[in-house]
Amino acid sequence: MKHPRSKTILVFAFVISLVLIPLLAQKPVIRIGTVTDGPWDRDQQVQAILVSAVNNELGSTHDVQFPDDKRLSGDWTRAGVRAAIDKLMADPEVDYIITTGILSSYEATTRKYLAKPVIAARVVAPDLLNVPSRDMEGTKVSGEKNLNYVTVVDVPLLQAVTIFRDLVGFDRVTFVVMDAMRQIFPDLENAVKTVLKDMKLEKIEMIFVKDDMANVLRKISEETQAVVLSPLPHLEEAEFQALLESLRLMKLPTFTLGPRLDVERGVLFGINAKHEADLVAKRVALNLKRIVDGEEPGTLPVQLGIEETLALNHAAAAAIGLDVEAAVQRQAQAAEARTAANPSMAGVTGGEAAPDAGRSGPQLTQEELQERQAAIIEQVQKAIVRLPTYSVFDSLSFRVEGVNKVVLLGFAYTPTTKNDAGRAVERIEEVEVVENLIEVLPNSRADDDVRVQAFVRIYGHPSMRRYVPGAGFTSVDIRNFVRDLRIGLQASSLVRGSFAIHILVKNGNIALVGTVGSDMDRQIAEVQANTVPGAFSVENYLQVSK
Repeated sequence: MKHPRSKTILVFAFVISLVLIPLLAQKPVIRIGTVTDGPWDRDQQVQAILVSAVNNELGSTHDVQFPDDKRLSGDWTRAGVRAAIDKLMADPEVDYIITTGILSSYEATTRKYLAKPVIAARVVAPDLLNVPSRDMEGTKVSGEKNLNYVTVVDVPLLQAVTIFRDLVGFDRVTFVVMDAMRQIFPDLENAVKTVLKDMKLEKIEMIFVKDDMANVLRKISEETQAVVLSPLPHLEEAEFQALLESLRLMKLPTFTLGPRLDVERGVLFGINAKHEADLVAKRVALNLKRIVDGEEPGTLPVQLGIEETLALNHAAAAAIGLDVEAAVQRQAQAAEARTAANPSMAGVTGGEAAPDAGRSGPQLTQEELQERQAAIIEQVQKAIVRLPTYSVFDSLSFRVEGVNKVVLLGFAYTPTTKNDAGRAVERIEEVEVVENLIEVLPNSRADDDVRVQAFVRIYGHPSMRRYVPGAGFTSVDIRNFVRDLRIGLQASSLVRGSFAIHILVKNGNIALVGTVGSDMDRQIAEVQANTVPGAFSVENYLQVSK
């Protein structure tokens, strides 16, 4: 018979465990403050993309918070963004700061001292603006304590304007630029003229825009033959559309140095990338994760390479009477001539219509259509298996519709894999439309336990180890794999690659998908999956190769 005091101690210990275990299980909190240049139409959309990317990288291990009162906005002035950064820097309830605008990012990079880690997500023209940069083992980094930034390695201004002139032909051009740019680069106009001097243009004008559209239009010279637009995020959508409509009525071709969205909104041409905001947000999230894990921000990469293509808007071309096919052909011929004369001058060729352009696909015979679809199928298959996050816990499939549409199907362990698959397929030249119907499996620790056990039991069976890519795995690999479960299965390289048997887990239910070499192997995989503790059911969709 136990002593009453022993019972009291046991009860006390049990009560303490009920209190402490939930506390110990709580994730560490990360509080992030953000600064944008000023209020604009797409602010919420950009914030949502950023929040989603950060949660994808850190949400499984940390309680990531973006408090509403820590989301600050300047008034499109350096003084405004400076005050916002100062406020977050002095706020003890903010652990990390992310600047999302051009002004705020520049302001962050010019500070001599940063009391807490800052990621400046929108740094433009770092060389011209003397943004801190050092070379560390072949990688560009800021070299400054607590400072990381993202700058897109894009097409140089000279190359972009040269391509624009090849397309439409002009000797006199006007640049329409956000007025706030003068605050970070007072001598911008002369700098642009210096960069473009080899083009030997007759006239280069620069108009700075606040919100006075009528005044801007009055300043455009009658001699102007083309207009180049900088990013103009401070304009409301109605103002931006009014500007474009006026330029169309003036029969002026337009070119944007801003995001691809500008072409979709009505600008004639641009050289930009699809989903640039997504890619920038992902880089910010990856670098933030490394900072949280203890790396110094000043040692992390700052350059982001993005594949850019020439985008065009057919509706805008029709409005000014431009023959798009002839324009693109002229540009390609000019680029070819420059490349022949000087290989270092090779530029972007070809064009891609914006979604609202209304371009129809080519008319093909049935045989030609089948050949085209077969080529697309081969490229999509390669794109999927090369995804760096594709693993044994994903199963992606697709179908090709018509001449240029791909529908992505299947299941992904993380949203990152789904998004990466969509972007990889969008980069295929022959593909113009991608419908991403991949289902993201629920994020659950219980399901992760089932995944680990199913993987170990199936691929650990002596008869099934031949289905493991590469050299298989050892008992040490298994111990490391189970360890990785505590920091997220994405951390394990053991499960990445093209596996014969894919293990899908959803709410405790297992589905086996793939191909094996015999009926016996198919049965072994099912039997092993049925021994997994915590699994509610097993569906065996494995095919036996002929």
